[in-house]
Amino acid sequence: METFSLLDNEKQSSLRNDLSLYEIYKTRLVRVDLGPRSRQDPFQRCLHGYLRAFRYWQLSRRCRDNGEDLSAFTAGDGWSYQNTVRIAEVITRLIVGVITSIFLIVPLAILTYQSRKEVQLAIISVCIVLFASLVSTLLKVSNLEMMFVSAAYGAILSVFVSNAPQA
Repeated sequence: METFSLLDNEKQSSLRNDLSLYEIYKTRLVRVDLGPRSRQDPFQRCLHGYLRAFRYWQLSRRCRDNGEDLSAFTAGDGWSYQNTVRIAEVITRLIVGVITSIFLIVPLAILTYQSRKEVQLAIISVCIVLFASLVSTLLKVSNLEMMFVSAAYGAILSVFVSNAPQA
């Protein structure tokens, strides 16, 4: 089951007057309307933790400015809801897209100016190893998926080298 933090939903947290802000930050509730997040990436999980910590820091600063009154957390124009899971998912997808683009464009730009096959193969080999290492550490992929990703990336780079004009 997917969980959410009481910190993300002021409406839910306002129902509990006996919790401190830190306890609200640490408390998780189960969302039965959503399935499990069994494929969440370590990178996404880390970013989600940073977003929750940032929200906790903001709210603790707001409560501290109002004299340690926790009612300042729930008072205001209305309840706020911050879906940090969704925000982390979107930011992670954008970052992974940018990194993938960089890993495709930079080697191709470098290979354009290299005419020696040995240098081209060395650049391709280094890029494949770096890309595979990055994908395996940041994303939660199986061994088979890792092999597919590495093979596809290597195929893209090697096709570019095979179509390059001979010097």
